[in-house]
Amino acid sequence: MATAEQQRIYRQTHKQLIKERAYEYLKQNPWFKHFKNIRQRCNNPRKSNYKYYGGKGIKCLLTLLEIKELWFRDRAYEMKQPSIDRERSNGHYEFSNCRFMEQSQNSKRTQKRRNSSGRFSPRPTK
Repeated sequence: MATAEQQRIYRQTHKQLIKERAYEYLKQNPWFKHFKNIRQRCNNPRKSNYKYYGGKGIKCLLTLLEIKELWFRDRAYEMKQPSIDRERSNGHYEFSNCRFMEQSQNSKRTQKRRNSSGRFSPRPTK
């Protein structure tokens, strides 16, 4: 039977190994973090930005394979800070409504929609 100290060392080593594997997975599959973040903001009421997404009824209808396809279609691997954007802001996260763009461009789109009180104004219709 292992001593308490041996068990502690084993748990530490195991945690470190899991972190290293997760880091390697994210390096090899950078689109995964975007998929995870989308799912969190649409499905987890404990997240601070849930109220802007899941709280408004926006759903994540994308699969991991679709995110990967978007990643390569939009060449997000060439971007400094890729960010996923919904073309129709009141639409769900689905393949036909999403694209990757630079974070700086996505932030500018968001700022343009804010009114003087700091709240979002509806997008102008064409």
